[in-house]
Amino acid sequence: MPFGLTNAPAIFMDLMNRVCKPYMDKFLIVFINDILIYSKDEKEHEEHLKAILELLKKDELYAKFSMCEFWIPKVQFLGHVINSQGFSKVTKPMTKLTQKKVEFEWGDKQEAAFQLLKQKLCSAPILALPEGSKDFIEYCDASNKGLGVVLMQRENVILYASHQLKIHEKNYTTHDLELGVVVFALKIWRHYLYGTKCTVFTDHKSLQYILNQKELNMRQRRWLELISDYDCDIRYHLGKANVVADTLSRKEREPPLRVQAMVMTIGLDLPRQILNGQTKARRPKNAKKENVGGTLVENSRDPEKVRMEKLEPRVDGTLCLNGRSGLPCYGDLQTVIT
Repeated sequence: MPFGLTNAPAIFMDLMNRVCKPYMDKFLIVFINDILIYSKDEKEHEEHLKAILELLKKDELYAKFSMCEFWIPKVQFLGHVINSQGFSKVTKPMTKLTQKKVEFEWGDKQEAAFQLLKQKLCSAPILALPEGSKDFIEYCDASNKGLGVVLMQRENVILYASHQLKIHEKNYTTHDLELGVVVFALKIWRHYLYGTKCTVFTDHKSLQYILNQKELNMRQRRWLELISDYDCDIRYHLGKANVVADTLSRKEREPPLRVQAMVMTIGLDLPRQILNGQTKARRPKNAKKENVGGTLVENSRDPEKVRMEKLEPRVDGTLCLNGRSGLPCYGDLQTVIT
């Protein structure tokens, strides 16, 4: 090909389908470079995982460990959150009819499952499609973590959006942040809002007078030039009533549950072990065994003279020297850390 491999995703998808064909739709789902393995329990999952890794190794395909997640109860995939409480149980009677060598008989179970599935899809809080180009309303809010906006039309939610603040944006004043979230919404929804009248609600009261403000900094002037392209009316909205946008602005990206558990275990248990070890080391009968440059024992090596003036306490109670925690020889702290 003169311009290179322009259809690389399709070719790679075909490769993955051929490699993973023995286990496809049994306990495996593949989409380009995403491999999903689902199992009933941990033991079965371990067997499935081993089989897939051996399959990839056989065809010289490699997975980056830092990009993998194992034994997680739920996963985000193509915009959906997949877990054990999904709709697969509801559609099971209908799914059986799609299998090979199964006679297609639509009975009471299939009809009940179909009606239940329709009810769940129609009653769920899903987004609505915009109708026309009128009656658009924006709810905006900013916090010290991010920006959150909601686009609505005739009391129906059209879109949600949020943006995590960058390092330089965290230095913005509150007034600039509240104006910035309005600009953020107008930019990402320009195809909906350009050329039509819309109403913008904010919980920053002084922002509704921004168009009449005399003194503006360079950033505000640049943003007002962008806002002037739109026919929008900025109004004040109580922060208590602006719940959705406020929540979006404070939303943080959650790490996987397994990472959270590891952080909690290390964060809670290690300081406690250090504190217990330091407490034992400060006892007079054990002071001879500790020799940290004379920080615990006087230079005379007298066990009765335990000195503390060089050590500084942390918030968790552990003692440190020059910002570093001292590790006594009691317990298995050195083994745990290394």
